[in-house]
Amino acid sequence: MTSLLRGLIGGGGQTSEPTGVETVEKLCDRVTTASLPDDRRGALRGLKAMARNFKLEVGTRSLEILIDIIKQDRSDQELLEYALETLQILFEASSRESGPDDLGVQFSEIFLKSADNINLLLACLEEFEFKIRMATVRSLTCLLENKCETVQTMILESPMGISRLMDILADSREIIRNDGLLLLMHLTKDNAQIQKIVAFENAFDRLISIIDNEGNSDGGIVVKDCLMIMHTMLHGNNSNQALFREASLLQRLVSILDLDLSEQNTAWKTEKVDNVVLTLKVIRLLVHPNNPQQNTLACQKVMQQSGILSRLFKMTFSMGIPTEVLEECINTVAEGIRGNVDNQAKFDQLKTPSEPPRSASLAMLLSMLSDKQPQGLRLAAVYCFQCYLHKNPELQAKVIETLLPSTEEVPDITAGQILCTGLFGNDPMGHWCSAVALAKCLNGDLQKELLRVQLSMKDQGQVTLLQQISTIMIRPQLDLVSRLGLLILVITWLQNCHLAVSQFLSIQDIIPYLTGQTESEKHNEGDTIIRGLCASLLGVCLAYHDGSNTQYTKDTLRQILVHRIGEDSFKDALTAVATNENFSRASRNPQVQPSKSGQLFFDHSFTQVFTQVKDVILKAMDPSQPDTVQTTPAKSASSTAIEEHHSIVTSYKELIRDQDSELTVMKGKYQKLEQEMKEKDTQLYQMMSEMQILRDQLKLSLGKTSQEDTDGRSVVVELQKTVQELHAQLEDQRKRMQTKDLEFAKVQEELILTKTDLKQNGSVDRNEDLILSLKAQVSELQDEKEALLTEKAELDHMLMQMQNNSKPTPAEPDLNSQIKISQLETELNKVTEAFKEMRSKTGIVEKEQEDLLVLLADNDARVKRYKALLVENNIPIPESEDEESGDEDEDEDDEDSL
Repeated sequence: MTSLLRGLIGGGGQTSEPTGVETVEKLCDRVTTASLPDDRRGALRGLKAMARNFKLEVGTRSLEILIDIIKQDRSDQELLEYALETLQILFEASSRESGPDDLGVQFSEIFLKSADNINLLLACLEEFEFKIRMATVRSLTCLLENKCETVQTMILESPMGISRLMDILADSREIIRNDGLLLLMHLTKDNAQIQKIVAFENAFDRLISIIDNEGNSDGGIVVKDCLMIMHTMLHGNNSNQALFREASLLQRLVSILDLDLSEQNTAWKTEKVDNVVLTLKVIRLLVHPNNPQQNTLACQKVMQQSGILSRLFKMTFSMGIPTEVLEECINTVAEGIRGNVDNQAKFDQLKTPSEPPRSASLAMLLSMLSDKQPQGLRLAAVYCFQCYLHKNPELQAKVIETLLPSTEEVPDITAGQILCTGLFGNDPMGHWCSAVALAKCLNGDLQKELLRVQLSMKDQGQVTLLQQISTIMIRPQLDLVSRLGLLILVITWLQNCHLAVSQFLSIQDIIPYLTGQTESEKHNEGDTIIRGLCASLLGVCLAYHDGSNTQYTKDTLRQILVHRIGEDSFKDALTAVATNENFSRASRNPQVQPSKSGQLFFDHSFTQVFTQVKDVILKAMDPSQPDTVQTTPAKSASSTAIEEHHSIVTSYKELIRDQDSELTVMKGKYQKLEQEMKEKDTQLYQMMSEMQILRDQLKLSLGKTSQEDTDGRSVVVELQKTVQELHAQLEDQRKRMQTKDLEFAKVQEELILTKTDLKQNGSVDRNEDLILSLKAQVSELQDEKEALLTEKAELDHMLMQMQNNSKPTPAEPDLNSQIKISQLETELNKVTEAFKEMRSKTGIVEKEQEDLLVLLADNDARVKRYKALLVENNIPIPESEDEESGDEDEDEDDEDSL
């Protein structure tokens, strides 16, 4: 109708509507030029509404305007709110995997060209208004998602930047707190320095408190976010791991593992599964085998004392546990007992709640061989069994004993029976798992003990275990995984055991098979690894040959390797194994893991054995080298010592890094204490000044009253003189009494001597007059003594009366002044004590710093000594260590120059 009227009137020309670019231009002009606040707010509200559909136009034209509003219009909260929300929209990327061409990433780069812009956003966090704070947190999160490293660097350089971000976790509004968790998750990603600072900001305690408030494992996504942040901060960060343990935070994870494991409660929500799995992963980070040994052992001890280990045992053998949780639980138990004799003993004593009850180790072996279980669960059982035996010769011997002949009563099922069932069964994965589990028991004399194992076979009669394994290993139709496992077992068995090598060489067709496998050209990965392991098995036979086998002597084996196979081809086969990706991955992580394709190849223990025997094999191929049989143990011991030195050097490097961080913290504490001491000094000076003023006032008040008491004081002076005279007389009498006492004692001694002489000489009658005269003298002295005592009593009485009558009555000072002085003296004492305490703390800190510097110097000396030992043994030093030593030398030169 409107268009018809326009046509009749003559307004047939159509008016063009403004485009998006023009609208954005007009709104930006209104924001910058409008004088009324409402007009500016309306224009900015319009820009925010257009930002999603016209992100390029809004961002290009208004980004600088938005930054200026945040700088200059902080007082107008509504305007600030719209500006921050518009920035948030501009920084949002179209997807998480967006590239550098994404508009959100480009606008983030423009915004981050100035570090002041990040400081502006951090300053906005001080605003308590809900929408402002939420938009600020989300804008920072978007920036971290787009340009993480750049934002992390700017936040580190910003004063109090991380502290402001940590305050978000204390916000009572859950939406802002949850957004703060997402921000913290991106902030701590792949940045150890930020992780340490966040940890010292009490982040762990805050996160665990949030988990408790949200319901622990039954909580939702918030608990998962908290656990993911904790996992990020602990992963590969030894300093944070030590802080987590020392702050007794590991014990607080017990509440998350307090689960209802009754049969009635078998339904687990997805969120609960994720939360429990993440909790177990956090615990595993603290006891991971790649951590410094002292940290791992300390955390394992805490696990046992806090009850975490017992809860994990209960979860492992409970019904209704989801497979994902059970797999992670078994791996956590494995690393909780690995290398810890006490925890291994507790695991050994553990019984399953089945009928009949079985030991936990047997339960792991049975799970390992059950083809109904998922692959991950079976590998977790293998790993747990290996950790149960790790560095524990007693438990290793206990397993081997179950394979040996015995006259004692044997239980229904033993570890040896289960392992033999797996080795000779039809399941390829069972072959591999049983082989690597048995190889973990072979240590020292146990290799010779295992040679005594006899098997009764239907077709062959009595055969040794080594002979049966070798027979199965050379079968043409054997699966690749089975052959790999058996080769791993045989190589581990034969290395450094001459008797096993001699029996192995006596087995028919074994050397031709190994030679043929090593000669053949392999193309796929599995066959290449088989070729390399067969070559290494031939090399082990050469290296540890003691000459007892005459069919294949050392020279014969060397001729096969050098002339038939070819020395270069043989070395290439060994190198192919050592450089394989699966070999490298297994050497870095003790946990048994399949390859990316799900194939099983190596375990961690075998990679250590192969690395050791490879050098021995290459030396044995050179005929100019001394006899390997005599030199191998020494070389092996030397190699072992060098490896131990290398591990010690590595642990000391970690210790130095940890001590460096602790030294930084102690320096901060020292500066804080020094500042507090200066403040106390100032307070002490002020208090002493006030006290001196009050003393002067007191003296003046006393001076005014002194004239009024002059007469009374003169009387007091006279009385005091009289008292002094009486004291003098009394002292004179005391001296006279002492003199008389001495005379009396002397006379008594003479009387006693005289009586003695009289008795001896029998002349009592002749000296009777002398005795009478002496008695008279004694009587006189006693009378004089009594008189003196009476006179002394009278003088004492007179003196007491004089003292009672002559008490002075000085003028009382001002009561208020006395009270104030006493109060000031009390405060002065308190300040003095605080000052002494501050001095003592400062001395302790200085002493700790000196101890740390001495320890660092000792560690540097040890590192240099170990490197010298490596050079003497012709062991190559990695370039990274050379560079570190070079940096240390440059630092020492710089310190000397300073």
